[in-house]
Amino acid sequence: MRQIDADELFQKALGIIKDDLCYKELGILNMIAIAETVEAEPAKHGKWIRSSGNKYPVYTCSECSYDNNMEMPYCANCGTKMKGVMKYELKPDVMKWIPCCERLPESEESEILCLVTYQDYDISEGKWENVRLGIMSYLTKHQIWNTKALVKVLAWMQLPEPYKENKNND
Repeated sequence: MRQIDADELFQKALGIIKDDLCYKELGILNMIAIAETVEAEPAKHGKWIRSSGNKYPVYTCSECSYDNNMEMPYCANCGTKMKGVMKYELKPDVMKWIPCCERLPESEESEILCLVTYQDYDISEGKWENVRLGIMSYLTKHQIWNTKALVKVLAWMQLPEPYKENKNND
């Protein structure tokens, strides 16, 4: 496994994009290839230990004893991957936006389509602008949004099941 400094990589890639729009994809791939790596330990696996709080349950990391108010796929304190985290289930009457800073899509499928709120990066202005709504795919194995444009996904929600005609009606 190879870990990179994502902030440093972003700044380098942004410099390439500003300098030469024609080769932005090649430049980004090149930056990833030459990025400095850090020594990393193998991934730790643990579980959330549930206990009753005052009003709500508290989940404690089995590896570092960090307390959290919800079950997340990873411990925010030590990075341990958690076993047995409940998958998000879409309920027809509850379609809510999930901020990307809280959780990203999970699925057994290699790719999942989601409704997203995202921002475009305005190269000429050098800032994030234009909050938009769209449908994007999320590559679960690589844990990235599948996009060729320079965008920042802010929040997402699962798409509902496709409409099925009721064949019992005449």
